Amino acid sequence: MESRLPPAASESRASMLLGVNIGLMALATGFIFSRFYTRYVLNRLGYDDWLALLAFVGPFSVRHLQGTQSETDFGSIYQMFVLATGVTQCWMTESGLGRHADTLPQPDGLKTYTQHLWFSILWYNTAIMLTKLALLAQYYRVLPIQSVRRACVTLMVVIGIWGLCQVMLSIFTCFPIQAYWDKDLGRSESARDAETTVAVRCIPALPLAYQNAAGNIATYVAVLVLPLPALGNLRLPHAQKCLLIGIFCLGFLQVRPCPN
Repeated sequence: MESRLPPAASESRASMLLGVNIGLMALATGFIFSRFYTRYVLNRLGYDDWLALLAFVGPFSVRHLQGTQSETDFGSIYQMFVLATGVTQCWMTESGLGRHADTLPQPDGLKTYTQHLWFSILWYNTAIMLTKLALLAQYYRVLPIQSVRRACVTLMVVIGIWGLCQVMLSIFTCFPIQAYWDKDLGRSESARDAETTVAVRCIPALPLAYQNAAGNIATYVAVLVLPLPALGNLRLPHAQKCLLIGIFCLGFLQVRPCPN
């Protein structure tokens, strides 16, 4: 039987995604280990260090929802540790990330992939909120300037509220929640089924992605710009001052939109 798949359907970038994610996770693990080792040796572990660790390795307990024709069954509980969403990106290659949609197994391949995507967006929003809070907590510790500390506290409150709102939007993008990945939920094939059909409501994906990206970029820029005036006023040689500001500016590499 001749395959109906397009010629490009055999292409896959899953191995590249795995390589990039595993490489970056290994690099980040080295940085976190070095930070904790140094701070532990100096006996100066602080709440900013623990926030950084929580942003990098977060314990989550989730239930894997498995849809059936008659109901939604709650399967086993999976204990997950999120390494800055890298683990979920690697996990998603098993369900189709990096491959053409035409190659997904039928009939539930797209449903499984979308379900994993729902988890990855949730972990992503949680991780970036904690990362920003860790940076602000570090600013508060190393910059004993009253105006900077007040700005840090204000930004922590704003980012905390914003981040929690994004986490809640990630969870409740659709109501009921499983409608995010089960597109058949709420559809009825007969008048009799219509009496028991679940009312499905979802937030439009494009506006949700735009507001998430705009808010995250704005708060990232605010976090990264906040310490620069204080660093510019330090009594250091010009070369050292420029180097220090340059190190802080490396954080701008983190400004990116949410993968909704």
